[in-house]
Order: sequence, then C-alpha cells, then structure tokens
Amino acid sequence: MQVTLSKQPAGEFIKQAFVPLAQDVPTEVPCNHVVDFAKAQVQEGNSSHVLREFAAVSLNDAEKGCHQVFKKYGYVAPVEIEFACLGEGKLAKFPFIRLSKWAQWLLDTQRIWRLFCGASSFERMQEVLAVFWSRFREAFPGHDIFDALSPDELNTCIPFYTHQDEGRGPKHEAVWVFSSHGCVGRGTAEYVRKGKHKLPLDRCPLGLNFLGNTQCTQYLFCTMKRSVLEDCPGAVDALMQIFAADCSCLLFDGLTSQDGKTIRMAHISTKGDLPALNRLGSFTRTFWHVPRAQSSKKACKGICPWCLAGREAGRPGERAFPFEDLSLNPVWEETIESEIPWGATMPPIMEGAPLNRDRKAHFFSLDIFHNVHLGVGKQWLACSFAACVERLEFWPETHGSVDARFELMTSQFKDFCRQRHISPHMTEISRATLAFPSSTASPVGQWSKGSMTTNFMLFLEFFLVQHAADCEDPIIQTMVIRLVYLIVRGTKALNVALSWMYSQGYWIRNWQGKRAGEWLLVFVQAYGRCAKLSLEEGTRRWALVPKIHYLHHCALDLIRAAESGAAFLVNPLATSNQMQEDYVGKPSRLARRVSAQQIHARVISRVLISTFQAVQASDNDPRGLM
Repeated sequence: MQVTLSKQPAGEFIKQAFVPLAQDVPTEVPCNHVVDFAKAQVQEGNSSHVLREFAAVSLNDAEKGCHQVFKKYGYVAPVEIEFACLGEGKLAKFPFIRLSKWAQWLLDTQRIWRLFCGASSFERMQEVLAVFWSRFREAFPGHDIFDALSPDELNTCIPFYTHQDEGRGPKHEAVWVFSSHGCVGRGTAEYVRKGKHKLPLDRCPLGLNFLGNTQCTQYLFCTMKRSVLEDCPGAVDALMQIFAADCSCLLFDGLTSQDGKTIRMAHISTKGDLPALNRLGSFTRTFWHVPRAQSSKKACKGICPWCLAGREAGRPGERAFPFEDLSLNPVWEETIESEIPWGATMPPIMEGAPLNRDRKAHFFSLDIFHNVHLGVGKQWLACSFAACVERLEFWPETHGSVDARFELMTSQFKDFCRQRHISPHMTEISRATLAFPSSTASPVGQWSKGSMTTNFMLFLEFFLVQHAADCEDPIIQTMVIRLVYLIVRGTKALNVALSWMYSQGYWIRNWQGKRAGEWLLVFVQAYGRCAKLSLEEGTRRWALVPKIHYLHHCALDLIRAAESGAAFLVNPLATSNQMQEDYVGKPSRLARRVSAQQIHARVISRVLISTFQAVQASDNDPRGLM
C-alpha cells in the first residue's frame, strides 16, 4: 500500500503515523507490513487513533482492511469499481472502472480541464477545444464527429486516446493494462521552456500530453493477467464492448457536474505497440507475416494494417507490393485504406466511436516511439557502430582490435554524457550490447530503454562529425566513404526530426510538418541504401524490418497531409506511447505487491489510492497550462 501521503487534512494523520515506514522501506509495500508496523508502534506507546485502526486490521485480509481505513479518511478516489461476467469462477466478477466514472469525479472536482486538456479553467477549455476541433476539421474533413455533434457541442467535447500494453506482473507473468488519456495536455519540457503554451490560441500549437505524473494523466480501465487472456480468448472483446458502450454515452449523452457544467468526450484513436494493436484489431495483415526466406510456398498476405505493403503475387498476373520500396512514391502507397485489415466483423473497440470515413484503419495509430526508439533506431545504431569500428581509419595503433576500439568508443561516450549532463541507463558500447559476436552477425541493440536510443543517436552524430568529417562529400564514390556518408546523413536527419518534434505541440504548421516528413524520409532512404550496400558487400547489416515501413508511413503521412493544404498537421508524437510505457509499469508494479489470487481487484483498489495522491499533487503544478 502506498504510504507517502498527501497534505490533505484527512490524510495528514496517516502521513505522520507512517513517516518511519516510508523512510525505511519502499513506498509500495504489502499491507501486512503496514499492519505489523502499526502494531509495533502501538506497543511502543504511540497511541495515534489512525495507528490503532491499522493495528486492528486482521492479517488474514490485510489488503481489504487497510483499504477500508484509507477510504474512511478520504484518501481513495471516490470512483465506483464495477464487475463484468467474463466466464466462470473468478471471471464471473471481473473488476473494471468506466472512463465515465473517472471523468465524473474529475468534473465534479473541477480538474478535468487541467488533466485532459491542459486548460486552466472550464471557460479556457472551451476556447482550447474550439481551436482543436477547427484544426481537426481541416485536417480530417471526412470524420464522423462533425456529423455527430454541433459546433457548440464540440466546444465542450474532450478528445481522448486509449492505450493498451503488457507490463511485468508477479513471477514475470505479463499483465495487460488498458487506459485512457487526453489528446491535449501541458506539452513537453522543451515546449514549456520556450513558452509556447503562452501564445495566443490562434497561434498556439496546443501541448502534447507529456508533462505531469502519468498517474494523473492516464486513467485505468482494467488489468488482466496473460493466463486469463489465454484461457478466455473472448474476455478482451467483452471488455471492449463495455468500454465502447461507455464511450458512446460520453459522446452523445455527456456528463454534467454538480454545478451544472456539461462536457462530452470523443474516442479519437487507440494506441499501442504492434502486438497490442494486432490483438485488439484482430488484423489479417500483420508484421508477423513478413517473409523470412527468399521464396515461400504461400504468398505473404501483407505486413501492414494500413496498406497492402508486403503482399506477394500468389498467382500469375497478380501484383506485388514490396514493403522494401522506400521511395518518395512507393507502389504500396496507392493501396492505403483500400482493404480493411480485420475480417467481416469490426473490432469491438471501434463500435460507436466516431471514425474518419476515409481512413478507418487509422483508428489504430502508428507509434513513432516503438518504431524508432525501440525499433529501427536500435538496428541503425548497432550496424553503424559496427561499421565505425570496422571501417574508419582514425583508430590508434594501440586499438587495432574490434574490442579495443569498442572500449575507446565507450570511453568517448562517457565523456560525451558527462559534458552534456546526460545520465544514461547504459554506458557500454560493446559486442554484447550490440549483439555483434563476430563480423558475420547481424547487429541489433540489446537495450530496452527508449532513452538509450536517443542518447546513442546524439553520440553517434557527435562521434562521426568529430572523426569522419571528411566523409561528408557525396561525390566520393568508394564503398567505405559512401557508407559512412549515408550514416552521417541519416543520423543527422533523424536527430533533427525528433528533437524538433519534441519542442512542438499537438499541432504543427503545414510547412513545418512537410520539413519533418522530409527529414524522416531522408533517414528511411539512408537506411535502405545502407542495406543495399551491405547486400552488395555480402554482409548482414541494416536488416529491412517491418518497422522501417511503418516509419516510412509516418514520413509520407506528414508530406501528403502538408500537400493537401491543411494549415495544421498532427505531430507524430501525439500518438507515441512514450508516456504510456511509463504508466503501464505502475499498475504492473502494484500487481507484484498483491496476492496473485485476487490480483485484478487488488490492483484496481491500489490504483484508486495512487491516482488520488497523484491528482491531488497535480493541483499545485501550473506547468504548461493554457
């Protein structure tokens, strides 16, 4: 149970009573530890009435007893937990929290415009939403939302995303987490530092939902152990039907606060990594279908839910759409949204949601974070570092071996981090971290933190500019120089694109979006050319994985949207999962502190406490508010 408590009068007694416990052990502890601590304090003469109540809790069900004490003193979010029948036994009462319940609480306490829109007041939220939907109409004129609601209703309609992913639960078993969050928020740290949230609304890009504790910007619907997912395949669909029905009520009926304020909420899109999207959308075209051999008996049906890329010609006369086509006008582009990626039945999560009639499959959003930071970025870095130690000629005679060169590169990386005030999760660049045991291997980064990709990309650019400046001339045609030039060009382009996106808001101007798309395309094409050079040399480098295709989608989406004439485009970071990855770890960590027999109910009970604490703390955080 979390015991680092708020400064609210109702919780102050608890905070004072558990100061020693909060200092001596992690803040998330088993409830029987809390009870034992309270008993010991009472025996030592500390007769606080709060401690006596905790000491009186039965150890047979300490979790339930402690939760009742917290609830008594007003330290639990007053949100109703409901139960769904998903099957027999323990699945007969499966706990979940409707988004409408979270929203009603936040509306009644006058917080929803801060936590879902980044606005300072209800009136300011209306102004922000008027600007949001005006730009949204121009960017997506075929969206159903404009037929469903009038302009006045749109001014109080909060757009939100959903997210699903798996975290690590007890005994390393995966725990599925489904949550919701506002599309617009307080922005990024760089966005706020530049004061962009203070611009007049007609010029304000509106902040991304990045700043703030994710426990007060993301709202849990439910968690589910993987074993339940496997034993009850229809459980997720049943839950999504409940969620979709709730979203429909939020859109068409809305919510009214105790003081008469009315809002609506619109489910714009759902996010997640590729396996999570595949599970939720039941896609017939998925990255799992990517060909793994030069030829196969059964033609690939396609690897992309948004187009027919990867589809092979199964019969004479059929047309193939190779996803490896990384040009400005790839053959697969004409097939975007030409065939739905699911079967005869629409995924339950989409039922009742307003959709873009021309881009229904794009309800499932691309995630630049997984595609770059945890995808092709790791491939690019590992292969580029390997190329540096094998091909560059600046290395001292004392560092002739590959291992010695990696050691020198590691030393320079540490110096780079020290000078830039970076605290990396990993400080070593070696054969092990690059999965590069021999020159015949295909290197790929072995880190799991997306921030390491950012740190390594910045260092790679610094390293190459410092040691390979003479390789910038594209006229030089030797194989080595051409390859290093492509690495420099691709690394710079990706660094510029991403760093610029992180300084922007939800909306980016037309010409800026086109430039960002062109930068991403430079990286994508540099990756493809490096792969081609590697193939010509007979080495295994820069594998053309499906994520390079999804990044290609992102680049072309920006370029084509800019060419359509819309004044504002959606920042690709708006649908990234970076902050959601942080949030998924929190209920997953709670799942490792409770009984595995009642894990779903116990996690939700603890989330009500941790979210309440985070929401109260956010009241004193004015950063980025419009």
